[in-house]
Amino acid sequence: MSTSGLYWQFMGFSQVVGGALLMTQRFAKLGAVVFFALILNIFVITVAFSFKGTPIVTGLMLLATTFLMLWDLNSFQFVVRSPVREHLHESQRLRIADHPFWIGVGTLMLITIGAMTFMKINIVTQMVGVFIEGLVGFFIYIFILRNSLRVVNIR
Repeated sequence: MSTSGLYWQFMGFSQVVGGALLMTQRFAKLGAVVFFALILNIFVITVAFSFKGTPIVTGLMLLATTFLMLWDLNSFQFVVRSPVREHLHESQRLRIADHPFWIGVGTLMLITIGAMTFMKINIVTQMVGVFIEGLVGFFIYIFILRNSLRVVNIR
C-alpha cells in the first residue's frame, strides 16, 4: 500500500484532519462523517486484499464510527428528509460533552501531537502524552469544573 504514492499520503492526511475534527467537539459531527468515509474505504481495501488480522481492527473502527454517526443521527436527518419540525427529534445532550472546556483540551492535544511530531518523538510517546493530557483534563473537569454545571432545583 505504501507504494501507491499520492493515495497513501492522501489517506494519512485525511485521517489526521478527521481525527482533528473529532477532537474539537465543535466540528465532531463533521469529523465523524469524514472518518466514516475514510475507515469504510480502508476496511474495503483490507478485505479486498485479504490482509491478515487487519480487517478485524478496521472493522471494529468502522463499527465505532458507525456508532458515532448513530449517536448524532438527529443532526443528519436533513440529508434524507426535509427539516420539518415534527420530523425532528429532540436530542439528548450530555452536559460533560457540551462544556467548552473540552474544546481547549482537544486543542491542547492537537498542539501536543504537532509539537511532538515536529520534534520527531516516537508515536508511542505521543499517544501516551496525549492520553495523559486527556486523563488530566477529565479529572480537572470531574473534580473542579463539574461544580459549575450543577443545576439548582428551585421550587
